[in-house]
Amino acid sequence: MTAEVFGADESGSAIDPYSPDHVAPLVAYLASPAAERISGQVFVVYGGMVALLAAPVVEQRFDTEHDIWSADELDSTLGSFFAGRDPEVSFAADSILSL
Repeated sequence: MTAEVFGADESGSAIDPYSPDHVAPLVAYLASPAAERISGQVFVVYGGMVALLAAPVVEQRFDTEHDIWSADELDSTLGSFFAGRDPEVSFAADSILSL
């Protein structure tokens, strides 16, 4: 299912690290009474690893000066903000790749 995105599995593991077989135990656990205190979280599962992501933060708020945004106002507001911003700063969660 993920071979075209991530390439063929070359880990040598008996189970492909991207296999849903790794996710199923976490889903079953989260659906159990034992996980009653866990809610609203984002997990990454890869092979035998489960990682908990930190909550995102609001970096910037943009408000329209009118009743509804127009394309021109969005371009002026967002365009000026992103014009001076490092294009490498994104929500791609690249740090997950190093896990």
